[in-house]
Amino acid sequence: MVDFNSKYSGGISNFFNKPTPFKNIQLGVVLTTGKVTVSTNSKANQNRDLRFNADEHAIRCRVLGSQYDNDLTTDELPNCFPLLPKHLNIVPKEREVVLVITFGEDEKHSDRFYIGPIISSLDKLNFDSTDGTAMSNLAVGLTSPAVNLDRLPEADGIYDDPQNLIIEGRNNTDIIQRDNEILIRSGKFVINNPLVFNKENPSFIQINSDMSYEEEDGRVKSNVSVTNIVSDKINLLTYKEGSPEFNNLTKVVNRKPTYIDNEELQNILNEAHPLVFGDTLVSYLQLFKAALVNHVHNGNGNKPTDRTDTPTRALEEFLNQAEQLEKDMLSKNIRIN
Repeated sequence: MVDFNSKYSGGISNFFNKPTPFKNIQLGVVLTTGKVTVSTNSKANQNRDLRFNADEHAIRCRVLGSQYDNDLTTDELPNCFPLLPKHLNIVPKEREVVLVITFGEDEKHSDRFYIGPIISSLDKLNFDSTDGTAMSNLAVGLTSPAVNLDRLPEADGIYDDPQNLIIEGRNNTDIIQRDNEILIRSGKFVINNPLVFNKENPSFIQINSDMSYEEEDGRVKSNVSVTNIVSDKINLLTYKEGSPEFNNLTKVVNRKPTYIDNEELQNILNEAHPLVFGDTLVSYLQLFKAALVNHVHNGNGNKPTDRTDTPTRALEEFLNQAEQLEKDMLSKNIRIN
């Protein structure tokens, strides 16, 4: 375990090693997440551990810069539960920093609550530790503030205007709610580089209820609702009466929802039907119709030829274009069942 007090002491008095008065809200470093080994030392310790394991959002953290937890080992730290409702809460990672809320000085070893983690910069949403830059923006921080993302042109487009309602994922995803528009994105930045916008192949769904476009006759239509789905590969699948049917679309691994894994994805890409481009199919059928109407057979058993009483060479045109149109009418990247 990292000794966070000595990490920052440097032999001088500072926020992390000087005595501090009691406060109901303090900074704490996360030391335990997930499941713990249930203690058999006492019934009280056993019940505390069982309650901890029953709540996947529970953590144990050590309050920094006070006498709160100096006499406690990591295993003896009180349970700390999210103050936010669970459908909004993010479970912090070990070594991240949270705000710890206690009931009172005489109950400092009772159950606690937390809000966090504290993140110094959006490019560190995946992990920002107390021995790194988590508190760099705070007055008590001992490291320099993070780089200003507005000064990095290559990062433009990764992080939206904070005036909008944004749900940021830990790594490379977000949901952005703007005026009359919702964006759901995955792969917004280059993989493993949260400072470079991904211009090549982000997956996103754009839902907009107030767009404008120009029709072929030049008229502009406004207030049009549009949903755009963009990705390298797109699969539109059904559970029932599909052709073919895929029976492994809701896979669970280690009790976690995986849905379509790489193995099933490969199966879908091999077996599902490529989507047909309607306009290309219509062109093919129009050529076929013209060839059918304008061909003749010069004698029984002979191959069809174009009629000679019309300048139209419909059969020849169909035969010249049919093979290419048959290739062009099938999407390489959108599949259905």
